[in-house]
Amino acid sequence: MANSELNERQQLFCIEYIKDFNATQAYIRAGYSAKTAEQAASTMLRNIKVQKEISRLTKKVMAKAEKKTGLTIESWLKDLETIKKRCMTAEPVMEFDREEKKMVETGEFKFDSSGALKASDQQGRYMGTYEKDNTKTIKVKTIEDYVFEELIDFNKESEK
Repeated sequence: MANSELNERQQLFCIEYIKDFNATQAYIRAGYSAKTAEQAASTMLRNIKVQKEISRLTKKVMAKAEKKTGLTIESWLKDLETIKKRCMTAEPVMEFDREEKKMVETGEFKFDSSGALKASDQQGRYMGTYEKDNTKTIKVKTIEDYVFEELIDFNKESEK
């Protein structure tokens, strides 16, 4: 059901935007001028009616994706927490002891800092932690946007 508060091009912009979350390209694909696309797309995203329609469409896509994959926001957050905890688990660094002819602990520990940071980053993005301080972005992102990005990544990985 299309949003009757939006004109045809605005509706098309919303549909195009949820495909890749690139406002400038969505603006052009919706039939607007490429010359003014960057600034005008930013303005379009600040339109409350457009924001509501993007949110509605995103929720619709998420519901379909949830049915198809079984992935929910709750399961995604739980998985992120599990990943973070596993990555932060300290493992002893081992080396080969030539005298004892076996692997022994060095007394040092390692953990997967990049995995832990990535999981923490995703949790922070979900909670909107970065949006307040990020003045460089022109996108208006909602919680659904971040989940939808993860669904796209999840689907790409499951196709491999």
